[in-house]
Amino acid sequence: MLASASLSFNTTNCLSASLAGACAGFVVWNAKPAKVFMGDTGSMFLGGMVVALSFGINRPILLLLMGCVYFIEAISVMLQVACFKLTKKRLFKMAPLHHHFEMSGFSEQSVVLLFSFIALIGCVISLLSNAANSSSSLSTSALVSFSGSSGVDGSLGSDGALPPPLPPD
Repeated sequence: MLASASLSFNTTNCLSASLAGACAGFVVWNAKPAKVFMGDTGSMFLGGMVVALSFGINRPILLLLMGCVYFIEAISVMLQVACFKLTKKRLFKMAPLHHHFEMSGFSEQSVVLLFSFIALIGCVISLLSNAANSSSSLSTSALVSFSGSSGVDGSLGSDGALPPPLPPD
């Protein structure tokens, strides 16, 4: 939501704000003890929306840090399966990683707090790097548009002149 707002993607920002509101309502409804469980279908939808929103703001690279918990969880399953197939021993008590922490004695609330904190740190780093990159890319795009490169492929003609305008649709 912050990334789409900082980049002035109003439609995407509206969608991400409504998604955040729905998640906030789900969290409030599921205060301990949980009354409704999201399950795979809901979590797959949320993951898909995160990916769609990152592509919607033309910044899919932000997923590497913003989605670091997704990657950690997925990689923990891959490592568990590979390690078990190769050595017949388990790397974690249970995969995905959050179940390993729960089986090691951590409460569910402490695991959620830890993973939320990791996700928050990833989001902050991602947004800060995006802010630094977008300010430098804005000056570069302003320079390119100022130099007169407005062709379809962004190139000037062989004589340095602008290409002819496209016919109307």
